[in-house]
Amino acid sequence: MNKPIQLSDHRVSVLKYFTPIIFLFIAINWNLTNGFVVPIIIIAGFLYWSVRILPLKSVRLEGEFLIISSFFKKDRVSLENVKDLSTGGWSMYITRMHFKKPTSFGKKIMFSTMQRGLGIGVSDRVHSVLTQIKEGIE
Repeated sequence: MNKPIQLSDHRVSVLKYFTPIIFLFIAINWNLTNGFVVPIIIIAGFLYWSVRILPLKSVRLEGEFLIISSFFKKDRVSLENVKDLSTGGWSMYITRMHFKKPTSFGKKIMFSTMQRGLGIGVSDRVHSVLTQIKEGIE
């Protein structure tokens, strides 16, 4: 049996779950008499987090199936259900997958692609796997 391949970056979970704690810490410790700049930055950061970071999923490949998970649920999706795969957009590391049939996460997921050691470029192994999945779709 093939060893599972982690496609999504583990570091995203740090952003995903600790960012609100950091925002809360800043908000509690900031002296609001200094003006409205910091609260505005906190609100903008929270909105960015809730729209761009929170929806990211954890994805790994096990044989012919993708194991997709979030903090609350997990789903096993066949590679045959993948309709479209694209990387890039607002972040060169974000991968979007569209499915032919809805999963427990809906018809589309996003995940942050596994990066090389210091975060410079996509992991070669993951890039190869994503290319193979994309070629299998076409």
